[in-house]
Amino acid sequence: MTTKYKIGLRLRRANSTLNWLNSDAEETYSSTTRLGPNLYRADEIEYKFNSHGFRCDEFNIVTTLPIVFSGCSITEGTGLHQHETWSYLLLEKIREKTNKIIPYWNIGVAASSIDTQAEYLHWLTTTQNINIKFIFGLFPPIYRRDLRIASDKRRIWLPVNPSAPSEIWTDDVSRVFSDEFYAQHQTVRSMMIIDSICRLNRSKMFYTFWNKDPENDMFRDNFPFLNLLSLAEYENTDLARDGHHFGPTYHSILAELYWALVEPYF
Repeated sequence: MTTKYKIGLRLRRANSTLNWLNSDAEETYSSTTRLGPNLYRADEIEYKFNSHGFRCDEFNIVTTLPIVFSGCSITEGTGLHQHETWSYLLLEKIREKTNKIIPYWNIGVAASSIDTQAEYLHWLTTTQNINIKFIFGLFPPIYRRDLRIASDKRRIWLPVNPSAPSEIWTDDVSRVFSDEFYAQHQTVRSMMIIDSICRLNRSKMFYTFWNKDPENDMFRDNFPFLNLLSLAEYENTDLARDGHHFGPTYHSILAELYWALVEPYF
């Protein structure tokens, strides 16, 4: 699998503005959600992508404080205005405190895994020559994988939990990919890559998991440049436009919790 092909998956939406994306689809939109009325009209969310297919500013903006946000659909902001996402809200707090011009760089992509984010961070620091100062991550469950096979097809492994097999796999394969030891091993492998990227770039990373997945000290103690945050529990009170993803209240609370822990670094 070539790097060119991997990047090409994102370039399909490069320099475009979309009204709908992934699970936030027009055909499934409803004026009500399981938590009450939909906060959004059907026509009010836009997804604007840069020349590399990410929902953020271009990567060639000069800054003295390069910051990158990493994650999956929650970080990308499925069903939300960009300014409502936890990453954008956190960046606004950093901009206000430092009084610096800081571009909004977000490599979060829906359905991506920790594997994918390790790949994107490597791509960003090598081909784009960005010497990242801080990385803020909101990672998906450790059982999620991004798989590549010889025919250049990309398969995303998205079990809801370790015992929930994906429909595209047989039961035997599901058990292999849902195995806890395998999931931890692959996650540690990707986090070793991210830790090495941080070491080479003298970056500092703060991260947490949106599903409170790992209860294992291997994630906390073995990566000197990666800081696992223990965030307080919070209750989800509203939803994004798609009626599935976390709504703006969750993102606002997460940004506040994050900021309370990282403010001393600024």
